[in-house]
Amino acid sequence: MLIVSAGMPRSASTWLFNVLRLIFEDRGMGFESGWFYNFREIDLSKNLLIKIHDYNEFLAKRASFIFYSYRDVRDAILSSKRKFNTDLNLQEVERLINEDKKWRKVSPHLVRYEDVISNPVEEITKIVAKLGMDCDPDKIRCLIQGIHPSAEKPGTYNQTTLYHFHHITKGGKGHWKEELDSTLQREITNCFGDWLVENNYEIE
Repeated sequence: MLIVSAGMPRSASTWLFNVLRLIFEDRGMGFESGWFYNFREIDLSKNLLIKIHDYNEFLAKRASFIFYSYRDVRDAILSSKRKFNTDLNLQEVERLINEDKKWRKVSPHLVRYEDVISNPVEEITKIVAKLGMDCDPDKIRCLIQGIHPSAEKPGTYNQTTLYHFHHITKGGKGHWKEELDSTLQREITNCFGDWLVENNYEIE
């Protein structure tokens, strides 16, 4: 069985990956898990849990389940800027939204970042239900809380959890209102306002 844990960068995608990983561990199911780019080959005779950001048609066509996490794209690019010093521009927003649209076409299982931070147990409960498994969401939440990304050394990441050093920067939502350049804010609204409205995100 192939499970794909996909997500917009900085949208709790690693949280989603670990929720899935811990559910399978709790049920005693043997899964090989990790980043897509660390798999030398995709052996579909095995149970696989693969994390990925960019859309991949090979995985999309072969997955038993695809879960996709997303976030207000304005907060996503700010979080990437804080973590990776990436550029803040309209081209990156367009790229993220294009990838988002591709994943949504193949994934009925959506996980919204803002819902994760407001009520993680409810989101875990939904994931468990979608998998059709008997698992205690509160137990999974406790296990997730026991993971400490700050324990990793600079420039490294944990091969099991995929959390890396300083993985969580600021968290929360709505930082774009104060931190994002007003000109870029207007450009994003003008070009991608439909996406923001469809996903119930505030526009100025």
